[in-house]
Amino acid sequence: MSKATLQAVDPATAPNTTQLDPFAPENLRLSQSFNETAGVKKLLTTVPVRKPGPQDFVRVHPKPEYRENFPIIELKDEREEYIVTAAVVSELPSTPRLTSRASCSSGRCGLRGRTART
Repeated sequence: MSKATLQAVDPATAPNTTQLDPFAPENLRLSQSFNETAGVKKLLTTVPVRKPGPQDFVRVHPKPEYRENFPIIELKDEREEYIVTAAVVSELPSTPRLTSRASCSSGRCGLRGRTART
């Protein structure tokens, strides 16, 4: 390995670099646009699943690829349901309930307050 040689620099010929004052408050402030500067997207960790209400209009895709049966455990105290993986099913003290889930889109029914004509 060769050693690097050090040389003196003449301040008159050195490139002009402006140094920021590390103690000036304007140099210490952060921009308030944290989402744009960080470049981080929110990680989707839960997907809300619920039974549609009586006023909801639900469309389900007819292909069978959009439907599946899943083993579910229900925590009634927390009012939550969890899909159980095949590796965990044999470890559970009780048998999970099999339910059918379908991917769908929903929207409010637009006929509220109107009378239907025949």
